[in-house]
Amino acid sequence: MSARLTCAGAWLGESDRRQFETDFAPEIEAGDIYLAGFADERAKIRLLSQAHFFILPTAYPLEGQPLGLVEAMAQGVVPITTTQGAIVDLLGFDQWEVLARAEHRDPTEIASTVDQLTKDREAYEVLSRRCLEHTRKLLNDERCLGAVLETLHSACQTPLDT
Repeated sequence: MSARLTCAGAWLGESDRRQFETDFAPEIEAGDIYLAGFADERAKIRLLSQAHFFILPTAYPLEGQPLGLVEAMAQGVVPITTTQGAIVDLLGFDQWEVLARAEHRDPTEIASTVDQLTKDREAYEVLSRRCLEHTRKLLNDERCLGAVLETLHSACQTPLDT
């Protein structure tokens, strides 16, 4: 299977970028890995419109509900991620367990899931639709803004310790 990995975002440090570019120089040179760098709103939309999968093999101990994951799902891009932190709470639709597993920290497991969903186009399309439906139902402006306003209202009525 031919694949191209597009990496977008900022590096934690310049040494991380240099190490990645050294480790994967042949793949970058061949065009199998593309380093997009920081993606503004327009670039994100373009990159997600070209993507089939959003790979997030996070092991971050304090992982919440990553915005990039939400943005990908809202575009119907099928995520492959871990069960770290609150990611499971973010998914919650039928068959989410195919997409979020602790084993997805292992590149071989990620590749296996990609291979499985690439071969089963119907399963891929079902999961893509579920991502879209889920974000539209649970992560829409009306629902989210209401929760934000409620939190702000509560915070304003409770004096903050200074």
